[in-house]
Amino acid sequence: MQAPAVKASKPSIPEPVPLPETKAASVAADGNAAPVAAQPDSDSVDAEGLRGYRMALAVQSRRLWRYPDAASRSGAQGTAVLRVSVLPAGAIGISLERSSGFDALDNAALTMMREASLATALPETLRGRRFSLLLPVVFSLP
Repeated sequence: MQAPAVKASKPSIPEPVPLPETKAASVAADGNAAPVAAQPDSDSVDAEGLRGYRMALAVQSRRLWRYPDAASRSGAQGTAVLRVSVLPAGAIGISLERSSGFDALDNAALTMMREASLATALPETLRGRRFSLLLPVVFSLP
C-alpha cells in the first residue's frame, strides 16, 4: 500500500537580520534569526534597500522552492538557516549557518537560495557595500 501524497507548505522566510561579517548570531526555536550584540558595521547599509533586496530574494526563492521528494515521503521537517553574504565587489556567497537536521532539506535550501541570488538584482543603494543576511527557510508538512 502506497502512502498518501503529502502536500508541503511554502517556505517561511522571515525578515532578514543585517549583521557585520564578524558578529555571531543565534537562531530562536521558531527559526527566526536574531543578532547577538550586533552593532551596525562601519559600512552602513541602506535599510530600505535591504528590505527590497530581501523581498526580491523571497519572491525568487518561492518560485524555485521544492520540498525534496525523499524528505517529504519520510516526513522530514526542519529549518535551515542560511547566510547570504554580499561583498563590496558584488560577489554573493550562500552558506549554511544552521542545519535543519536533514541533508536533503539543507541542500534544497542552499540550492534554492543560490539560484534565487543569481536571479535577484542587488539594489543600487547596496552596491559597493558589505553585509550579511540570515534567512531561515522552514520546511514543514501539514
